[in-house]
Amino acid sequence: MSNLIKFATGAVADPSALDAKLEKALQKAPQVASGTPYLKLGQKTGNWSYGAEGTGVEDDSKWAVNVGSLQHGYTAWSDPKVTKKKAELMGEIFVPAAEDLPHSSSLEDFSSVGAHWKDAVMFDLACVTGEDEGEQVTYNSSSGGGCRAYKDLLTGVMGRPSPDHFIPIVTLKQTNYVSNYGETVYNPVFEIVDWATADGAFLGAEE
Repeated sequence: MSNLIKFATGAVADPSALDAKLEKALQKAPQVASGTPYLKLGQKTGNWSYGAEGTGVEDDSKWAVNVGSLQHGYTAWSDPKVTKKKAELMGEIFVPAAEDLPHSSSLEDFSSVGAHWKDAVMFDLACVTGEDEGEQVTYNSSSGGGCRAYKDLLTGVMGRPSPDHFIPIVTLKQTNYVSNYGETVYNPVFEIVDWATADGAFLGAEE
């Protein structure tokens, strides 16, 4: 594992001010995306992948979460049943996790295409072990499962075992349930397995 964590979006949050911001962010947990490949979980397959080509994530690889990139917001997608076309992103807005969002009713109305503003979350990760080491990705989700995973991540950071080790090191997991239609649906889990400082000092003895 590398001894220094580098994030494409710059410095992580100042640990001395992090808790106050996270406490406010947690209460609201339901900038523009960094341009890095998107990380996603297949809701029907349970497989993690990233990028336009759908590169599979190595099992049990470890990823550092850039707590300075935690954001919440809204997204609005058109409804194919209304437009008779593939769903299209009509708009999105994200702000840093501790900042207030405008009320969704104040945003542009896309109801003519069946689009409604939904809670959404976004943050960046960097792989620190395995074949994906050094890869930078962005997780962006407006699903209920994604928003819950984001909230769980915030809770974990607030309860970290060391004030200076504020960067969560996670493995990408999933839970599942059977829908009313008998289909298995997968939800994301960012399982915290270690912690690191901004200088790349890991809390775990094995690091």
